[in-house]
Amino acid sequence: MTTGPNLAEHERKVSTEYGEPAKPVTVDAGADETQAMQDGDSFEVVTRIGAVVAHLHASDTELGNVEYAAKVKIARPPEVRLERHYPEPLPPTRFAK
Repeated sequence: MTTGPNLAEHERKVSTEYGEPAKPVTVDAGADETQAMQDGDSFEVVTRIGAVVAHLHASDTELGNVEYAAKVKIARPPEVRLERHYPEPLPPTRFAK
């Protein structure tokens, strides 16, 4: 399983295999950790908030748009709740005490 820094490192390695290595860029997404890189007209952003890792790929756009998309993407995880998927209480399992 590829996560956090390993995912960013994987993306750097892939870009190197296809030519010039990706250049690091600064993206302020407001996450606990953010690693971003640009390879030609493509951007890769890996963010982490707590245990949630998000990967963003964008091409044919500007860095400002990529930063905005990264902010939107990391704002999403706190909004997703278990209740959204299970509006009714889950039935007890046979292992419940």
